[in-house]
Amino acid sequence: MAVDSFEFGKFGHHNPILSEYSKYRMKEYIKDTVEHCGFISTDGKYIHKTNTGVKINGRNTCIRDRANFKRIYWHTHPKGRPYFPSDNDIFLPLHYKETEFLFTEFGIWIMWCDNNKRYDRDYILKIANKINGDFFNKKKIISHKNWYDNNTDSKHVESYILELKKQLDITCIFVPIDLS
Repeated sequence: MAVDSFEFGKFGHHNPILSEYSKYRMKEYIKDTVEHCGFISTDGKYIHKTNTGVKINGRNTCIRDRANFKRIYWHTHPKGRPYFPSDNDIFLPLHYKETEFLFTEFGIWIMWCDNNKRYDRDYILKIANKINGDFFNKKKIISHKNWYDNNTDSKHVESYILELKKQLDITCIFVPIDLS
């Protein structure tokens, strides 16, 4: 497996700061038409890219190497893809008890689950699909210029995060960073 590694910057669940080079690399990945994925070293110093995704039935997907289980995974949503976690993105931290970083053109979503409950996949996907549908229908984004620039956007994102916590017991934060 070829691994492309680079320095993260300042790592932290609540305040990740990407190095300038990491921002540059993520912007390149997000410009691509497919997802990229990998893991973050357990010390938080390095981002390792292990795979480039493919399109299956018109949907982007990036298969993670779970044999190398690192518990801190990341992937991208290319430009034009939803700028929030997909139903499956929400399922993974709940099922595998891992931390998931999602890099989008508008910033980083970080999700994790602190409990040991076992979750039914169909139930999670159904609830996540409803929450995502409500969020997407309320907030159509055209460009970075009108995303997260005002109090309304931050309240909308906060209500989305609270809904995920309330209905699925997943902890999620959003760090706005322009990666377009």
